[in-house]
Formats: sequence, C-alpha cells, structure tokens
Amino acid sequence: MTARTAPSGEEPDGVETRLRRLLALVRVPTEGDGPPCWVTLGSHLTACLSAGKELHDAERILSSLLSSETVNVTPSEHELDVVLRYLGEPASYFDLTQPRFESEAHLLLAQLDKMGVSAFRMCRAYMREFDRVAALELLVDVTSSVAPRAHEIGSER
Repeated sequence: MTARTAPSGEEPDGVETRLRRLLALVRVPTEGDGPPCWVTLGSHLTACLSAGKELHDAERILSSLLSSETVNVTPSEHELDVVLRYLGEPASYFDLTQPRFESEAHLLLAQLDKMGVSAFRMCRAYMREFDRVAALELLVDVTSSVAPRAHEIGSER
C-alpha cells in the first residue's frame, strides 16, 4: 500500500491518513439519559481513556493514533479489518486505489444515514472531490448534536 499524491493543499493519501481521518469523521452515539448526541470517535476514545474504561481491540488500535500524532502508525491488515468491523464500514475505505475524497464521502454518507439524515444524499451529485467531503463533514457536525441514535430510529425510516 503506497501513499497517493493529494491535490494541492491536502495531506497525502495513505493508510495512516485514512486512520487519522476516521477519528474525526466517524461519530458514535453518547451514552446517558440526556438527549441523543453524536460525538467524534476521537472524542469518544479520549473520554474512555481519561475515564479509565476498558477498550475493545479496535478502540485500542485507534487510541494508539491519539497518542502518536507525529509517529507513523502502520497497522496490519488484521488490525484494519478489526477496526472496520467495529465501525461497520466496508473494507473499501482503506482501498488506496479509490480516491480518498470518494472513500470519505461514502463514510460520511453512511454516518448521516446512521443518524437518520439520509435525505442529504442529494449533495453527492452537486459537489466535486474534497468540496463534497467538506460539505458532508459539516452536515455531520451540524447533525451530531441533534440526530437520534440509530436504535431509536428503528424501522420507522
């Protein structure tokens, strides 16, 4: 797996970049009695680490990225598979032959779908490359604090 070159102004594409981006792009529902809220995977892992909670294998792999910001982390294929199964994402996210903007757009659309905001799929046709990713990331950010949890949506969609 080799890193692809990125458009000007973007970081180079590679497994390490895609793993780091997962921490910012993936949202997980918060636990508790309050209104449903979705937080970034990075924030969730940081909270788990500071609370001393026991982490799953995938969370341990991802949390190693939080502690090594400058060190290149190269996980094995098994570790990548564990992470993707934990997140419920397709293996194509780490397919470096697919442009990162496509992988991230698919990931963000899946996140919006889990939040019950699938109507925003229309933005796929109107934006280019990383502009689409930025717009979808913004939609996920806006939706994070108000979207219902997936189990609350159920079969009502």
